[in-house]
Amino acid sequence: MKYCQSSKEDVARKDKLWQKTSYVKLVRYIPGGMYSCGIRVRGKLIRKSAKTDVLSVAKLRLSDKEKEYRQAAQRQPASQRGRGQMTCRWFHHRLPVKSSLG
Repeated sequence: MKYCQSSKEDVARKDKLWQKTSYVKLVRYIPGGMYSCGIRVRGKLIRKSAKTDVLSVAKLRLSDKEKEYRQAAQRQPASQRGRGQMTCRWFHHRLPVKSSLG
């Protein structure tokens, strides 16, 4: 029982380390004062430091980073995104097999 209580305390302590901002995708790490951004691209969450302690600069860097990651995701071929190949395999698996026996 004591183990559960300590983990709850740890979670509460970790929550106090991060401060929400007026921008949805920006949070501030309180001990260091640096801002971090969390961007969701193609269902994956990408968290990166904005490398600044100024909110206005962090907001600008957030939009730049978001644009950069979304463009990179668009450039990836379908096989690297985890699509294309599996669809192809499923399609070929479903094709009827012609028998040479007759």
